[in-house]
Amino acid sequence: MDKSNTPAPEEQSFTPDTTGSSLPAGESYEIDPEDQPLADQLLNFDPVYDTKGPVQWIGGNQKPPPEQFKVQMLSPEMRDEVNAKLANVPLAQRDARESQLVYEALYQNSLRLRIVAGPGEGATETQKARLGIAGDRHNLQKEMWRIESELGEVQSWHPVFNEAGERVIDPETGQQKVKAVEVIQGDRRQGLQNRIAEIAHQIALLDGPEGDIRERKAIKADIDRIKSQASQMEEEQAARAKADEIVRQERIDTRANAYAKRKRSSV
Repeated sequence: MDKSNTPAPEEQSFTPDTTGSSLPAGESYEIDPEDQPLADQLLNFDPVYDTKGPVQWIGGNQKPPPEQFKVQMLSPEMRDEVNAKLANVPLAQRDARESQLVYEALYQNSLRLRIVAGPGEGATETQKARLGIAGDRHNLQKEMWRIESELGEVQSWHPVFNEAGERVIDPETGQQKVKAVEVIQGDRRQGLQNRIAEIAHQIALLDGPEGDIRERKAIKADIDRIKSQASQMEEEQAARAKADEIVRQERIDTRANAYAKRKRSSV
């Protein structure tokens, strides 16, 4: 990917480069000022407690009381990590610290599941978008780490010689300098390095303009849905009120007709 014409982050246009993206070019999804309080409410959510996921807290999405946070609740891998952190905690502080660490481990595990798999049923578009952006970033970061690991694989180490053919000694260690011969070489190495640059660019867009637009697009969809539901509810209430008035008027008309009939017969 040619980065020669890519502006520095502080110089980038607000609208992201949407090449290869599902985002339509030129859309900004600006939020109307009058809708900003509703947008703020939509954004104010806890990704674990306010969304469903493949794993739920004991008793649903409600936070359990602190005394329920025991290391036995965790998987063996998570348990080992918490026990390692507890190793040097004074006995008098252990219960409180254990509760805190187990809570943090459970919360982070639930958060990771939602980032990887997305929120469950009933999530708003805003929640889906925010967790979706985090999931895309997570996948890109994993790919970058994998490539960096591949590029770091060394096939062998060769001694370094100077132009005179003499071994080069490291003055700090007094040992022969050596250089790594990586497993991946040539065009494949260059291709992977280019891919890392592409990933870094995609992450920058997710952290910046593209992520912002995706989030605001979702917020607008939620605002439109909420307003539509409110309008439908208002119409339903108005229709019920009008129906009550129609029925009331029909009763009045029926009684009036009866009175009129009696009056006509008495004339």
